[in-house]
Amino acid sequence: LITVWSLSSVMETVRSGGGQPRPLHTFSDHTMSVSALVVGAGASDPYVFSCGLDHKLSVRSLVSGRLLASVSLPGPLTCIAVDPLEYCAYVGSNNGCCYKVSFVGEDMMTLRSSSGQATSMALSKSGQHLVMGTEDG
Repeated sequence: LITVWSLSSVMETVRSGGGQPRPLHTFSDHTMSVSALVVGAGASDPYVFSCGLDHKLSVRSLVSGRLLASVSLPGPLTCIAVDPLEYCAYVGSNNGCCYKVSFVGEDMMTLRSSSGQATSMALSKSGQHLVMGTEDG
C-alpha cells in the first residue's frame, strides 16, 4: 500500500488539534510488498514511481492520484531511479538485472550487473551515469 500525505495539511491538523491527519491519496497498485518509491521533480504535477516484489512498475500523478502507467517486468523489483526529465525509469531486480523502461516510445533495455540482487540505484543529475549497488558487496 502506498500512502500520500500533504504535509501542509498534516501540520494544519496538528496545529488545530484535529486528530489524525487524513491521507491525500492511498494507492493499492501492488499485490506484493512495495520495495521502492521515487517522487519526480515536476513542479506542478510530480509523478510517483513505485516498484514491488510483484514484478510491477507503476507511475501515478501526485496531484490527481491517477494511474499513468503500469509495466510488468521479468522479476521481483527491488530499487528504482528516474531520469531527470522523467522520460524513463531504471528498475533493479532480485536477479542482478536493471531494466530501462521508457515512457516516450523507446524499447525496453536490460543491463546485467551481477548475479546478486540489486539493492540500491542512483542516476547522476545529468542523467548520463547510472550507479547500481548489489548484495554482492
